Amino acid sequence: MDTESLTLFRFSPEKIPQDTLRELFVGREKQLDNLVDDVGKASKEHTTRFHLIVGPRGIGKSHLMVLAYYDLIEKYGSTVIPIKFAEEEYSIYRASDLFLRALEEYDKTYGRVHTDIPKDKGEDFILDFALGKLEQISREEKKQFVFLIENLNEIFLQLEKDEVAKLRSIFQRYDIFSVVASAPMIFPGVSEHDEPFFNFFKIDHLREFSLAESKQFMRRIGEVEKNEYFLQNFEKFEPKLEGIYHLTGGSPRLVLIIYEIIHRGNIENIETIFLKMLDDHTPYYQKIFEMLSGQRRVIVDTLMLSPTPLTPKDIAEKTRIDGRTVNSQLRRLENDRYVRSHSIGKRTCYEVRERLFRLWREMRQPFGRNRIPLFIDFLTLWYTPEEREKIFRTKFERLEAGDTSVLRGLHEYHEGLVVADTIFEGSPESFGTLVRKLMMAYNLKKREETVVLADRLYPQADKIGPDSIYPYTLVLLSLGFDEYREGNYGYGKKHISRAYEIESKRSEEFDLKNDTIELLKEIIDTGDPELVRMVADTIIEAKGDKDSEYRRFMKPITDALMIIETGNTSLYYLMLQSEERDLIADIVKKIMKSDALSPDV
Repeated sequence: MDTESLTLFRFSPEKIPQDTLRELFVGREKQLDNLVDDVGKASKEHTTRFHLIVGPRGIGKSHLMVLAYYDLIEKYGSTVIPIKFAEEEYSIYRASDLFLRALEEYDKTYGRVHTDIPKDKGEDFILDFALGKLEQISREEKKQFVFLIENLNEIFLQLEKDEVAKLRSIFQRYDIFSVVASAPMIFPGVSEHDEPFFNFFKIDHLREFSLAESKQFMRRIGEVEKNEYFLQNFEKFEPKLEGIYHLTGGSPRLVLIIYEIIHRGNIENIETIFLKMLDDHTPYYQKIFEMLSGQRRVIVDTLMLSPTPLTPKDIAEKTRIDGRTVNSQLRRLENDRYVRSHSIGKRTCYEVRERLFRLWREMRQPFGRNRIPLFIDFLTLWYTPEEREKIFRTKFERLEAGDTSVLRGLHEYHEGLVVADTIFEGSPESFGTLVRKLMMAYNLKKREETVVLADRLYPQADKIGPDSIYPYTLVLLSLGFDEYREGNYGYGKKHISRAYEIESKRSEEFDLKNDTIELLKEIIDTGDPELVRMVADTIIEAKGDKDSEYRRFMKPITDALMIIETGNTSLYYLMLQSEERDLIADIVKKIMKSDALSPDV
């Protein structure tokens, strides 16, 4: 299966071989079996079924519908005639059009009837003619038709209300039609009390993948592609998938997009990937807003733009809508799967169910355009494994060439003793040489020499050249974290404060975000929440109080600490949005070394 086929799979599963579709089918096997068995067994008893599969764009509705079509033929072919309509049916504007299309598909698929449609007859005659033909086929073959119709919401928009009413009347009067339809959301044509199809369908919601299922799906894609490089290096790509998963949720189509990006060798920039996903979804999300009535749209938008989940009282105050009306609309919105609720003691909080939808809306606000990139920065760094185990001399050669990106991790390589003399060549008292001496002293764990050199250089930091200022500041930061780990809090605070002071002054030359997260991971690994709190407070005091952006960047750490310190797991739902919740739970688990304070406890 080549890349072109993968692209087809994203939008047209019916063009993919059946065995490949089955291999790529993850997490919904039981739901598919239940659906097919319900329709198939009903046909044996000459009764009908009407299912509506609901799930957001890219969740796998078409994949499931195509497999339902195959399974109905294979398991119940003696009692059903499945008719698979096209994913987009732009020419169905009357009830008669639907049944004429069914005859066309029957002719193409089974080749047993050639229907000459009378052109000069009225609409009622043509409808009766099509129904008569389908009834004749059903009677002769002793089978029931099963219509598989995608994007039912679009078809209903194309039909006048009286034509929709005709459809319902026909489905009620005839016992030869079952329907399995799909839609990206619950839409007014099936949810409004005055609509003909109100309460007509059994709603089957298609949930998103869990993280484990997302990984399984991505592996399956690699296996289908016979992508040995990807499969052998899967563990290396997992952190990136985890980071994007917390943003987007478990959409199969988005997992496939991520795989394609990895396949092309460009997985580094999560923000670019994420923004492209949001842009691709813009027409879809605009359409969802258009489908919501006035009050429901205001309530959903209020939830989207809130930094935390909200109670009905919060929503009533923000929207100036009567509280009883808010509660009534929230019940409908939850039933239609636009929002979800979390019961916390006597309170109930609500949030938008689809996290990508909410993030799409938030990115269109100034605060969102600031918050989300910072959150993505944190995700990227948190889920990026350190690249260690490089040959020291290769690192050293790159350093000599002016590449300072190799400095992290040098302390792991005692081969530095062998090449120390080379580092000290040149002017023994130049700032560049002093920084190199400092680096070597730190990497060889010579603490006293490191502290003396660090203190000696600090008053002259503004004179240190651009090639040396980042290595110097990084040693200061690392030294500060080391002092905290060893219980020397005063020294730790001094070195960390100096590091961020220099970073603020030389911010156009470098930043310490990456190093901050990597060093924080080491502090978190100690399993000491009090130590993590002291270090986090020092960072925020040194940097955050002067830089609101940095405070927001550190928010996942401080949120995790608040949950640990209060022991209050309800804070996951009171103060965090869904994309934050998984990340904060991961940080809490790493600090606590247990699941004792997970969101489910």
